[in-house]
Amino acid sequence: LFFIYLQNSLQLSVIVLLMLFISPVFGRRYSARCRYYVWAVVFAALILPIRGNIKLKLPQFLQAVIPQNQRQVVSSAVVANTVAEWGWFQYAQLLWAVGAAAFIIWHLVSHLRFLSAAKRWSEGVKDPALLKIFEYTKARLHIKKEVPVKRCACIKTPMVVGLVRPVVLLPPDVFSLDELRLILKHELVHIKRKDLWYKIVMLLALALHWFNPFIHFAVKEALNLCEISCDEEVLKGFGTKARAQYGESIIGTIRNRNVYKTALSTNFCSGASGMKKRIHAMMDLRKKRFSPVLFLAVFAITLCGTTAFALTPASTVIDTSKDPQQSQTGVVSTIKSSSLASAPTALPSTKQDDLKGQGTDAGALPSNQ
Repeated sequence: LFFIYLQNSLQLSVIVLLMLFISPVFGRRYSARCRYYVWAVVFAALILPIRGNIKLKLPQFLQAVIPQNQRQVVSSAVVANTVAEWGWFQYAQLLWAVGAAAFIIWHLVSHLRFLSAAKRWSEGVKDPALLKIFEYTKARLHIKKEVPVKRCACIKTPMVVGLVRPVVLLPPDVFSLDELRLILKHELVHIKRKDLWYKIVMLLALALHWFNPFIHFAVKEALNLCEISCDEEVLKGFGTKARAQYGESIIGTIRNRNVYKTALSTNFCSGASGMKKRIHAMMDLRKKRFSPVLFLAVFAITLCGTTAFALTPASTVIDTSKDPQQSQTGVVSTIKSSSLASAPTALPSTKQDDLKGQGTDAGALPSNQ
């Protein structure tokens, strides 16, 4: 299992670097929501322990070029039976498992700690004007489920927590009603799109590939696109004045850092570098599109990245799925036959004369019949 994840991690890193490199080009043509969901294809490939294996038959003219001993394919079961002691690979596999478990436990404990603090320091919003704006925005987004909105003294930026029962948490009186109108819409868009479930996919990909820094870059890019795509939905149909006001609200949250943090929540403040990208994106008034073709292209490239191609002649492929011992016997017999075939066929002259003499004597013996 570790070897499959290691191979997928290394090969998909090339795709991640390519997507990060051409991200500015895609940003001029495709919407942030499109690019945000395209990353889901890569994360799914990182999580699923699936690796394709396609064997293509070599052409005849190439079979004569490649040596015989390099064209034999032996199952991994034969190799696994020969491993009697632990080596560096087994220790690397243990280190990977411990790192993945530690990553999951750390985030789980941090999330439970945050939920405990939020429950202790939260209270329901009682402002009728704020509740009216919240219910109106929720109806506009066609959200029918009950979503509480609370004030929490232990946070400094708005967020959503809760996978099954989401709750909108607001800091103490920091924003005006005009700012809260846009901020509440931003958090409700997260709930409508179920972004917290998408975050679980990202965290699982990080847990399995914690050793790969390129996967961390990919998750960071996807989280930035998550916030930018919500901003696009919030500011749809708004002019430059409303966009500037919304941008000021975002900039004001940079100075505020939450004491308690959890990865399983939305974060209105996405750091200084993320804020730059968000401000630049919200001031970009160019019309962008959501393209299914981009999904198909990334899916095809990702599928190739998790598939191993082997060029082998069908006649030399040894089937070891039934019995490994028979496979080993087959390998030995194949090697013996190949060595005999490569040995000189001409015998010494003395041996040939002896064989001729034995044949003559055998012919001279009378038959029993």
